[in-house]
Amino acid sequence: ASGAEGAGAGGTSRGAEALRATRLKKEADAKAKADADADAARSRAAASDETNERFAAWAATGIVGMRGCARREVASRAFDLGGKVRVLDYGANRLETVSPRISELSNVARIVLRDNALRSMPWSAIASLTRLTHLDLSGNAALGNDVATATPTCASLETLSLARCDIAGEVCDDFFRGLP
Repeated sequence: ASGAEGAGAGGTSRGAEALRATRLKKEADAKAKADADADAARSRAAASDETNERFAAWAATGIVGMRGCARREVASRAFDLGGKVRVLDYGANRLETVSPRISELSNVARIVLRDNALRSMPWSAIASLTRLTHLDLSGNAALGNDVATATPTCASLETLSLARCDIAGEVCDDFFRGLP
């Protein structure tokens, strides 16, 4: 064979071709990573914009609506609104617990936490909500034992929904003291 061993028709060696291919792959990988990072940054910015828009709407209306958003916790920004919140709706999410900060929602009249995965509630915090008239905890099967042992006094409560909570035993009479 004439010329260097491994030289192709164009005069480039297999080693040079492999080196070029490796360089091109690294460049393509770096570009793909940069594109993915840029997409992630845009996604975070969009989520932040959405959160800011929601927060502004919550502050303007007093209604914190996050039904069916696959959330695992109530947003701390909801609690930051304190007495401005009249309605808290986190139904159909993935909540397992609720922060005791719920007591900061001093003017809340309606709390909807139905169809989550709640295991316990901060009952003393709930009992401190003197304007709470409607509490919907239905569809939280794992909450049953917690409800059965709870002794909150919710004097202003008019409606309490506990359907599909798998309550074992009796619920304390104080729980219902405010109910008509």
